[in-house]
Amino acid sequence: AQVHEAAQSRHERLADRLRGSGLRRTAAPPDAQTLADVRRANAIIEQLVVPWDALFDAVESADLPGLAVLALTPNARDRSVRLAGEARSMEELLAYVDRMAAQPALNQVHLLGYRMVPREGVSVIAFTMAATWR
Repeated sequence: AQVHEAAQSRHERLADRLRGSGLRRTAAPPDAQTLADVRRANAIIEQLVVPWDALFDAVESADLPGLAVLALTPNARDRSVRLAGEARSMEELLAYVDRMAAQPALNQVHLLGYRMVPREGVSVIAFTMAATWR
């Protein structure tokens, strides 16, 4: 009986110390697969916050014959968009840059670069440009 009481007393003291020590369970660090899943989910969320309608409206409103936008790549983090396309002439390209800069949804429109490329025996101007959206 005395051994049982001593064991019970020791158990109560340990339980009190454990409750008072503030020990908390800590979560294990996430594994590589969980981190990859979180990154993919964040990328999807960023794509959902892109103002697609406004961007497409701006690109379509600035459209010119003889010019083709081949790619539109938004970046939700810094509210920027990159466009890649082709134009038949430098005059068309510069007019397009001006028309894009006049779009109410866009800011800081600028031509990043251009080069002459052959397309079906004709030289066209491949270009990239960037802008931010409001």
